[in-house]
Amino acid sequence: MRTETPPLPDDPGNELHQVAQLLARRGQHPALLPEAIARAESVSALALLFADLRSMALCGVEAGIASRTLGLLISEVNDHILARTARIVEGGMGGPLRDFCLVALGSEGRREQFFATDQDNGLILAESDAPGGGGESAVAAFGREFIAALTAIGFPPCENRVMIDNPDWRKPLEQWKETVDDVVREPDGPGILVLSLLADARPITGNAALCHGLAAHLRKRVADSPVTLGYMAREALRFPPPLGFFNTLAVERSGPDKGGLDIKKRGIFALVQGLRTMALEQRLMATGTPERLAALADLGIFSPPLAKRLHGAYDVLQTLRLRFQAKAILQGETPRNTIFPDNLDNLERDRLKDSLHAVIEFQELVYARYGLHLFP
Repeated sequence: MRTETPPLPDDPGNELHQVAQLLARRGQHPALLPEAIARAESVSALALLFADLRSMALCGVEAGIASRTLGLLISEVNDHILARTARIVEGGMGGPLRDFCLVALGSEGRREQFFATDQDNGLILAESDAPGGGGESAVAAFGREFIAALTAIGFPPCENRVMIDNPDWRKPLEQWKETVDDVVREPDGPGILVLSLLADARPITGNAALCHGLAAHLRKRVADSPVTLGYMAREALRFPPPLGFFNTLAVERSGPDKGGLDIKKRGIFALVQGLRTMALEQRLMATGTPERLAALADLGIFSPPLAKRLHGAYDVLQTLRLRFQAKAILQGETPRNTIFPDNLDNLERDRLKDSLHAVIEFQELVYARYGLHLFP
């Protein structure tokens, strides 16, 4: 059974609908993109629509649309592009693959896609499509052509090769479950990265039951393993927020990022990874960071004031990241995750510092909750 990406919501009370209406008043029409994507017959046509999406996103930044809402809009349209790309590639192969599920991982899986995010995807095959003979060749060819098409459309390839043209990221469901089991038995750095990526998996097209089956297995195995949870939690402490003595911001002192700081690595990542770990501990199905935070707060994991602070910190950090990425694009530069505090006004710098203090408080909570003083 194939899942298809639904159109953008037309419910006037839905925030994506409201954003679409706001952009329409500025001459942009995101609600029309899904239909145009569905009619696209070539990769080049999808590339033009992807460029339209970026233009709309830049307009959204200028209009002051909240980063979370804009990220949802970008991910919704990206889903349509990914699904249509898969169909075009399948058609060029002379026929569809058998039972499979294409999944989005990383920020796309969490629906937190912005301008500088690269490809992160995986392929889950049914047992009937286990590698062997011609079936393996067809799957490998699909993986190569799909990634080449996404790259041509404008999605940057993943530097770590978390893409379905890499055999490590296309497997039958049972082999994916064995991968999870292997990491849980002997957790290490690379294995924890795999679990973290799979925890964000979200079906894009194909048989969604395959993705749901893997997600249920992963939640159970990780939740039942305090050691694995500890290793995952430890990753959330890897990068301390860039606050120095006297509440100063610790920025780069030399190089191309002189005066800047990597807001994703030094702020956002700790929240994403820590909340991901807690969500797995509680066997929550949510994959988005704000949704995980809200669900954990409902369970009483956080006090209401702390939950509010963390929500606010996440929004501030993502908004700053998005603004600087948009500025880079408008200046003809490659968008990155670096922000420059000297380009902020006093109020914005204070909000940035408050947000980073909230991240520090969250890291301290993670450290205590998972007994990380016991970990090497």
